[in-house]
Amino acid sequence: MISKNTLYVHIPQHLIFGTALVAMILGYFSFWWLLVTYLGWIVLGYFGFSVWYHRYFAHRAFRTYRVWEYVWGYLGLLVGRGSPLNLASLHCGEHHPYADTDKDPHSPNKGKMHSWFMWSETYVFKLSKSATKHLIRDGFIRFLDRNYLRIFWTSFFVLCLISIPFACFCMMGAGVLHFHIEGAVSTYCHLPEYGVQDFVTGDNSRNIRGLFNIFTLGTGLHNNHHARPASYHYALLPGDFDLAKYTVPLFIKEA
Repeated sequence: MISKNTLYVHIPQHLIFGTALVAMILGYFSFWWLLVTYLGWIVLGYFGFSVWYHRYFAHRAFRTYRVWEYVWGYLGLLVGRGSPLNLASLHCGEHHPYADTDKDPHSPNKGKMHSWFMWSETYVFKLSKSATKHLIRDGFIRFLDRNYLRIFWTSFFVLCLISIPFACFCMMGAGVLHFHIEGAVSTYCHLPEYGVQDFVTGDNSRNIRGLFNIFTLGTGLHNNHHARPASYHYALLPGDFDLAKYTVPLFIKEA
């Protein structure tokens, strides 16, 4: 059975962005729009989802002010991967406790296609009360969860009124790029034949450095994340790069 998010978000995302790419190849749009897609991913995918949804909402890696929860809670939703409740339940309730076992929803032990994208296309969401107890009482988080699809599509259509290419390349393009970056990390950063394991974590998590880590702004340091999941950045060893190490302190609320 195809999941609701696949039917209403992932498939339309790919179709819209794919159509925009064809129009670009045919000369209707400049190739510079691909740079807009990557910049859109930096804002929505890397910061919005990977830093705020993942490290802040799910792992509680730092404290911040309420206004930033509103801003980044909204922006992170626009990549089309669900609400903070969805991520915290999946990631902290299922992936981390059971990484690379049969209970891991997106382990490459079940095949590369499964860990890249097939798991999310059929995944049935299960709310983990233990993994979301810090979120479930928050009215704003519940609002995002209840209105996820409305917010996503309303934002897209409003952007279309402003600029159709911006809506297609920045929002939809960023979502598609994030979809595949997450798939690559879930796959290759959990296969023993790729990367290195600098920390013993009891799973197959790996760090993939070089161009992959630079392009993903630090997300390739996946073994570091599994070793220190409560850290807001993954640059744990000398020479490691993670953009969050230098940007998150700007948003931290001191005790």
